[in-house]
Amino acid sequence: MKYLVQEHGLDTQPGKKTPVYIEDIGPFNETILSTQEKKFYLGFQRIQVCLFNSLGLFTVHRRAALLSLQFKDLQISLQKDPRGGPPIPIIELTPEGTKKFLGLTK
Repeated sequence: MKYLVQEHGLDTQPGKKTPVYIEDIGPFNETILSTQEKKFYLGFQRIQVCLFNSLGLFTVHRRAALLSLQFKDLQISLQKDPRGGPPIPIIELTPEGTKKFLGLTK
């Protein structure tokens, strides 16, 4: 990684951290799913990127929280589409998983 930074003369200073809001993730994920500019080897990779971005909001982009996330910390369910379409998959963090990553409140 250091080699690439030096080779291309990239800046190593940390940039300003801009807050990301839940309203921003919807259009961002739509762009990821519909773009043809970036090639994904598997369609599932697009879904993984969207899931990772969405989970990053709930774990406040704590690297350790995202890396230690386990399937048991997720609650996956299907929600009925009110317009009569196919069911909509919903992925949520369980309360126990959230407390594990963010800590208990006093």
